[in-house]
Amino acid sequence: MEAGAEIFEYFGDHSMHTKTILLDDRISIVGSFNCDMRSTYLDTETMLVIDCGKLNSQLREIAVDCMEQSNHVFPDGTESPGALYNPEELPFKKKLFYSIFRIVIIPFRHLL
Repeated sequence: MEAGAEIFEYFGDHSMHTKTILLDDRISIVGSFNCDMRSTYLDTETMLVIDCGKLNSQLREIAVDCMEQSNHVFPDGTESPGALYNPEELPFKKKLFYSIFRIVIIPFRHLL
């Protein structure tokens, strides 16, 4: 974020683990890799760097749609919800799962 990247936490109809980085109008970087030590040394996540203006344009259109359903996080920690961002629409089963998962994972957080 200090380098000028913008972060959007997607909250749409389905879950996504993918990360998309669009540079200029040609370079697209897509994949599941997290910028942390676990992804670097433990997980088998990857990122692809693709030099294609047409793909970059298509991904940019999709990203704009996703940004409307996202929470924009700024470098100072403040947040701004997109026009279609509505965390209240989370299905009951997902809310229940997340609530239980948060408790169950406490003893294992140091391993992650």
